[in-house]
Amino acid sequence: MYTVLYMERMQVYLTVAQRTALAKKAKALGVPVAVLIRRAVDRFLGVNAPDEDVDDVLRRTAGALPALHVPARSEWDRAFAAEDPPDYA
Repeated sequence: MYTVLYMERMQVYLTVAQRTALAKKAKALGVPVAVLIRRAVDRFLGVNAPDEDVDDVLRRTAGALPALHVPARSEWDRAFAAEDPPDYA
């Protein structure tokens, strides 16, 4: 799924402390400062931005099933080859 975003450039003045804190938070989350600012504006306005929150959800749930066995790709290919091909007729 692709989302087309139309954005406008805007200049905002921040204190040194705000800019430093934003940069630190952005680095910790692995996102640009602009993403944090857009998320904050959306929250302030009561708007959900699900496309940007997907990364946050994935980051928070990574490693949630450490005992999950994921077979190697070669095992998938072998299992698929052993199956009867689907009949689309």
